[in-house]
Amino acid sequence: MDEFTNVFFEAEAVLRSKLESCERLLRDYERQRTEIASRLDEVKKTEVMNKYGVMEGSTLTVTVMELELNQRVIADIYIEVALGENIGTTTICRNAYNRSWNETFVYDVEKDDIPLRFGLKQVAMQGEEDKEIDFVMVDVRKLRDQQKKEELLELYDGAGRLRVTLQWLHSRVTLCRVP
Repeated sequence: MDEFTNVFFEAEAVLRSKLESCERLLRDYERQRTEIASRLDEVKKTEVMNKYGVMEGSTLTVTVMELELNQRVIADIYIEVALGENIGTTTICRNAYNRSWNETFVYDVEKDDIPLRFGLKQVAMQGEEDKEIDFVMVDVRKLRDQQKKEELLELYDGAGRLRVTLQWLHSRVTLCRVP
């Protein structure tokens, strides 16, 4: 009988300890939830949406990481990144088989119906215009969840794949929502 009583009291002590731990976790979770709700209220007061339903000051961050070509190309190439009239270019990779950049571009976004375009360009001889080898487009609306995404984009004519990271912050209110 003493053994049963000892086991019972030990089990009760373990159970009390686990309950106390759960209560601490619940208090911490509730504190975090209150802090986030407070931040959300502050953001709601300051966020201004434009006529397209996009936050003023909305940004799209694009990082061009690397290009995987299907064939060996001996040429000086670069990537042109365009969002509407806003165009950025990576540095030129000179005759390199391993084409990696890890270059970041930040664009202001006013509307979500402007496609993001990546063009694979070959540097031309002096006096000529650079030649576009291939390209791929991304619908910015697919980035509305605001999470940073790493994508491997297949170029349209099959020249290869472009590895990029994309993140569009279109609404701080949406980003701060309390679950």
